[in-house]
Amino acid sequence: MGKKQINKIGISISLTLFLLALTQKSYCTSNNCADSLLNFLLGWIGALMDGGQIVEYILETIGGNNPTFNTKIGASISWIANPLIFTSMIFLNKKTKLALILSTLSLVLILSFLFFDSVLATEAGHYFKIKKLKFGYWLWFSSSITIVITAYLNLKSKNNLQQHL
Repeated sequence: MGKKQINKIGISISLTLFLLALTQKSYCTSNNCADSLLNFLLGWIGALMDGGQIVEYILETIGGNNPTFNTKIGASISWIANPLIFTSMIFLNKKTKLALILSTLSLVLILSFLFFDSVLATEAGHYFKIKKLKFGYWLWFSSSITIVITAYLNLKSKNNLQQHL
C-alpha cells in the first residue's frame, strides 16, 4: 500500500472518529456532562486561561518568589491537541517525521487529561471535579492515535522504499 493510500485511509478514519466525538459527551463533573462540540468550540479559552496560570507560576518561580501552584489547573491545556491533530494531517504527505512528532504530542496532551482531577468549567474561573470520562473522550483519543499510526506507517514505508533503491 502506497503512502497516499495510507494517508487517505488514516485521515478518513481519524476525521470520522473526531467528528463522531463531537456528537458525544466527553466527561462528567459533579455538575453535568460536557458536550464535546462545546468543548471543541470553547476549549481554547480554558487552554489560554490554564496556560496563562502555568506561565505566571513559572515566571514567579524564576523571579525568586515562592508561588503556590494551583493544582486544579491544567486539564484544559489538553485542548491544544486539536490543532496539533489537524496540523499533523497537513504534514503527513511532505514532512512525515514532523507529522509523527506533532501527532504524538497531541496524543500525549489527550492522555494528560487523565491525570487531572478538575477542569475549568465556567468563564468565571470555576473548576469542577472530573467524575467520569465519556465516549466522546475515547473517540477523540482514537482519532489522535489513528494519525500517530498513519504517520508511523508512512515513515516506515518511506524507509523501506529508500532501502530498496
